[in-house]
Amino acid sequence: MKLKTLMPALFTLALALLSSCKTLDVAEKNGQPLTPQNSVLLYGYIKDLDEIDFINQSPTFEYEHIETFVDDGYFVAKKPVSTIAHIKIHNHQKEKSVLGRTYERVNYFNGINGIDRTINEPRIYFFCVPQIVEQNKSKEKNALEFALKYYKKTEWAELLNKRLGELQ
Repeated sequence: MKLKTLMPALFTLALALLSSCKTLDVAEKNGQPLTPQNSVLLYGYIKDLDEIDFINQSPTFEYEHIETFVDDGYFVAKKPVSTIAHIKIHNHQKEKSVLGRTYERVNYFNGINGIDRTINEPRIYFFCVPQIVEQNKSKEKNALEFALKYYKKTEWAELLNKRLGELQ
């Protein structure tokens, strides 16, 4: 009798655990998979970044929301976007802390007006603020390593590893 009541609870628990694992969405647009040959993968670094989301704007006023994985200022898009991307930071949150204690958290909502970057070809794209060349090399290397945590077993890994090798 106890087994009959225990089984649904175990099944529900197992389902909840499996659905909470970090997985990458199968990215597609108009039924076509987004691959390194036809899309853009955003990764980057912004100092004190805690959260960030982008939008991809089109000339026909369609907006595609781009969510990211973020850790310690480094981020990577959860899925690639189609080329001819008009990227805009939609919102982000910065957090400052001392000795592990947060003393300031600021939310920025940028709306949908304007474009921060335009990308016209398939590629991986490093997004960094501020654009300081000397600092970008080490930040980009760390951002690539962060992106590889999520894209290690995908076709994007080859491009990410190739760029990482160029920075060594």
